Amino acid sequence: MATELETLEARFLTLPGAILGHGPLHPTDPRPEAGAGIEWLSGRCGFLRGHADYMKFLMAFSGGAAAGARVDGPGICDDDYLYVSLYGVGDANEHFLELADSEIVDERGLFGFCEVHYRYRPHEDGRDIFQGVLAAEFCLDATGSRVPGIYVECLLDGSGELGTAEPVRFCDSFTRWFEQLIDHRGRIPTMDWVLGNWRENA
Repeated sequence: MATELETLEARFLTLPGAILGHGPLHPTDPRPEAGAGIEWLSGRCGFLRGHADYMKFLMAFSGGAAAGARVDGPGICDDDYLYVSLYGVGDANEHFLELADSEIVDERGLFGFCEVHYRYRPHEDGRDIFQGVLAAEFCLDATGSRVPGIYVECLLDGSGELGTAEPVRFCDSFTRWFEQLIDHRGRIPTMDWVLGNWRENA
């Protein structure tokens, strides 16, 4: 019988262009060498010990991505534009290894672990390419001062820069977040959620 991680892996890989990496505890193809990057990350971020499900994901897959698009590259004007980057330390995503130590946790005390961009309305000829695009970064609190859970910061239509606003609590755990990412085919937070929860707090 498949484990919960294997079930989530199989479901995530149904997203367009989805890939997951190989961590030291990958369910079918473990890569012990990936453990060094995870040890490096956890050594700098002791608070991650309080997020066992996230660490379990890293140990299994070490990161991932979906859609294959770029944040501002070809395809951003397509109705089905989607970009998902599950920051990692391995073969599918090396985002954390590209950061300086001081950048892993930002000045707000937040640890970003995933960035999502998608088109929520069709692009109109002559408009800026970011019009109609939602960008979101999902984070864990590194300070212990916020209610535990997953936090999100949203931008609509290229109206600013991620990493500057105080995020809003999105859900209770990484596992619940990952399930929602899959359920909504990468397009979270949904626009219904954004309109009900983000703008009034931004």
